[in-house]
Amino acid sequence: MLSREGRDDLGLGQIDEGLRMNSSLRVLHHTRGVILSHLTTTIESPEVARRRLVQAEEAFRRCLSFYHRDDYAYQGLAELYLNWAKRAREPSESAEYISKAEGVISEGLRLVRVRDGLWIVSSKIRDWLGDQPSCFRALEQAVKSTPGSIIARYLLGRAYRRARSPEKAGMVLEPLVKDHPDEFRACVEYAMALLELGEPYSKAIAALRLSTTYGLTDPRFVATLGGLLFMNEEFTEAKRVFDESIKQEFPADEASRIQFRPRQRGDPKARVRLRGKVVAVKTGYAFVQPPEFPAFSARGALAEHPTLA
Repeated sequence: MLSREGRDDLGLGQIDEGLRMNSSLRVLHHTRGVILSHLTTTIESPEVARRRLVQAEEAFRRCLSFYHRDDYAYQGLAELYLNWAKRAREPSESAEYISKAEGVISEGLRLVRVRDGLWIVSSKIRDWLGDQPSCFRALEQAVKSTPGSIIARYLLGRAYRRARSPEKAGMVLEPLVKDHPDEFRACVEYAMALLELGEPYSKAIAALRLSTTYGLTDPRFVATLGGLLFMNEEFTEAKRVFDESIKQEFPADEASRIQFRPRQRGDPKARVRLRGKVVAVKTGYAFVQPPEFPAFSARGALAEHPTLA
């Protein structure tokens, strides 16, 4: 409450007093990290702000030492690194902290059950990176100087694909997919780049199948792989993949959210539009009788009702 009123120092004092009384309360360490994170963005002195950065990082790491699946701690740590990347004066330092943020997100996505917060931070990173040409160039330099860098290569490949350069994205991501197939987010980006290049569904499916160990624990991966299998008319295999959403017990909002939309071959901007029989209308979407579905969630094939904008 004190922090929301702009009295961060006073709020931090209260948290520290509480930790002196009981240092095992995870919520206090998390709150301390949140307050310190806010201070890193508001303190004018770079030296003092950097000290707060280190303290905030320690607070979030302490939370994770108590419970390694703490989604709030992963999200807080990723946002801390993102905010510092925005504040950094040198593009190379910005690229370094963006890589740290995405590294935390990759780690968290493999462990936590509720992933919404991590995907939101990753989306913020993607949008901010697209508006920062200097940081983009720093990532290119980072990949050039350290070809084995996993996160920097993933970030650069994703940025290329977002910039409508799927050929460059594929070239950057291919070594990562081959050498580190457990990086399921990189496999998804690589598969999407292949589709944008006009490659057959089977080739994109093969790329995704390399990463099923961790990928099948993520709704976006399940929706993408299952959707591609469906579009490739491998219906039985698609159903098996979609059944993972039941085994994994994804939260209802994540399982129902549309994660993959097929595009017209040769025109990545145009969605696939097919005809089918609407058999049930739900809030925001409709179920359509197979085999014609233009969108996919982790639960399977969905179609937006034409009357719902």
